[in-house]
This record gives sequence, C-alpha cells and structure tokens, in this order.
Amino acid sequence: MTKRHFLQIASLLWGIEILSSPLFGQVEYISSLDTPGEPFDVIASDNLVYVADYSCGLQIVDVSVPAGPALVGGCDTPGDAVGVFVRGSYAYVADWDHGLQIIDVSNPASPTLVGSYNTHGTAEAVFVEGDYAYVANGLFGLVILDVSSPSNPSWVGTWDTYGYATGVVVSGDYAYVADFERGLVVINISDRANPVFAGTYNTSGYSDEVFLAGNYAFMADRDQGLQIINISAPSNPVLVSNYKTPGVAYDIVVQQDHAYIADYFSIQILDISNPGNPTSAGQFDTPLPARGVSVSGDYIYVADADSLMILRYVATGVEDNVASILPKSFSVSQNYPNPF
Repeated sequence: MTKRHFLQIASLLWGIEILSSPLFGQVEYISSLDTPGEPFDVIASDNLVYVADYSCGLQIVDVSVPAGPALVGGCDTPGDAVGVFVRGSYAYVADWDHGLQIIDVSNPASPTLVGSYNTHGTAEAVFVEGDYAYVANGLFGLVILDVSSPSNPSWVGTWDTYGYATGVVVSGDYAYVADFERGLVVINISDRANPVFAGTYNTSGYSDEVFLAGNYAFMADRDQGLQIINISAPSNPVLVSNYKTPGVAYDIVVQQDHAYIADYFSIQILDISNPGNPTSAGQFDTPLPARGVSVSGDYIYVADADSLMILRYVATGVEDNVASILPKSFSVSQNYPNPF
C-alpha cells in the first residue's frame, strides 16, 4: 500500500475531485512475552519468532495466536546473543565475543547447537546466503564463512572495513555493511576468498543496521534516524533522503512501502513510497528500549529489552481502489417539466 485516498465532493453538478494523502495508521498493542534473557534481535518466520536473547542465547516463540505467544524452546549459547538469522532448518546466532553459533531448529521445541566458529572479534550480526554466512564482526569488519556443513563452518575470507561493523546484508556480488561511524561500506564479494572494497557513503550519524529494498539501502543511523541511499551503482552510493526520528534508530526492516524502525523507546513507521520524501505513518511508544524489529503481515515483533512485544499496524483512510469504483463520467439532465 503506497497511498490512501479521501474524497472531496466539490459539487454534484461540477464533478468529483479526488485528493491523495499519505497513509497514516494506528499501531495497536497485542501482547508481550517475558523471555528468560534480554531480547536484542528478533526475526519472524511463519508462525515462529526467533529471539536473540542476549544472556540466554536463542529463544523460539510460537506466535500462531498473536494475543497469546508461547515459548516453545530455547538453546543457550556460550556468549551473548545479539543477532539472529534463520535459513531453512538452522538459526545462525551472532554471539558477540563467541563468534557464530549454528543451531538446528528443525524441532522448535528442542533446538540444538550443532556448530560454531570463533571469529576472533565481536559478532554483531549475521546474514546467510547460499552456503555462506557473512558476519559483521565489529572492529574486524566483515568475515565470510562456509556453512555448507553446519556442524563444521570454515573460514573463507575477510575485509577490514576500518570502522565497527554492526550490520550486514548481501545482494548479488556485494555485501553492504553498516559500519557505525563510517556509515555504509560496500564490498565486492564475487571472489569470497578475496573480497575487495567497492564503495562507501559516510552517513551523518552512527549506522547500526542496513536493510536492502530495490535499489535502496535503508540505514538505521542512531541519532540521525533513517538514511536512504541509492545503491544502483554499488561503487558510488548516493544519499537520497533522510528522516530524523525522535529517538535512536537501532534496527530497521522494510515491507512494501513502509519502513519499521526500532527507535529505542518507540517503534516508528515511515511511508517510503517516495524514497526522496519519507513521511511518518504511525508510531508506538515502548516501555523499554526497542533494539530489534521484525515484521510479518500486519504484525510487528519487537525486541524490547526484557520481553518480546507484538504490535499490529492498522492502516486508516480510504482504500486505494475507491477511485476505481467511481463512474468515469456522469451528466445531470434537467427535469421536464421543471417543477420549479
């Protein structure tokens, strides 16, 4: 949904004028679930939500009934779980000073640690594509691991980003790294054993997370909010726009025409149908710091310091297709005989 419309009937004799207005919606609280640890990151997949629960590793929550989430299983990790990525039957956990932990989640009630790799840095985030895991490894930049054998991950390559790598996303031959004080760093990974620098854009804040959608990189840029960067030329990223959120932007996901931002003490929702002019579309104040966010359908899942919070975004306004049900034209005929 990019826009909603409202109607203004100017005159039945002179026509109908249709004005467009950006969508603004309401965010409803649905439920929350206290987890054993401190939720740092969250990812929704089907009816399950996977929580990087800091001191208590990975927790898996059944959200098939959003109003009644239920903890179904957990697997503690040796470090502090700060990031999670799920692909197939495995959850890949960024476990801070204990690197990457790989957990078999084929049975959600009994997740099992099957493999690990010490990245010798601070694993902040992980992204998995094909047989490879890409780890944002703090001061040591990007680390690439072969995870084709989950029980025996192996080193492939690395690139020092010269900042502090906190987030990573891969698309095609490029890895896009949120590099904190250095903003967005783009790395050519066509030869994974020998990645090379491709381009950069130094944002005005401190980039914590990056999300790709189309030709754009959406950056959660801490005190500078959202930064939208055109990456159609990976060697020359260009700032398109920014939006100063009221808090501290830690995490971001994009679904269709909306960006959802974990903004410390709130969730901010922005209409990004026009990337050059993002606008507010709703918000919800959280009781504790919101560090992570994931979206599935109408539901928003928030890592809120000591609990998993479930919200729902409810759009307001008239549907896009209202105009389609209006007549293309009409005429008014004079009554005869005219009683007046």
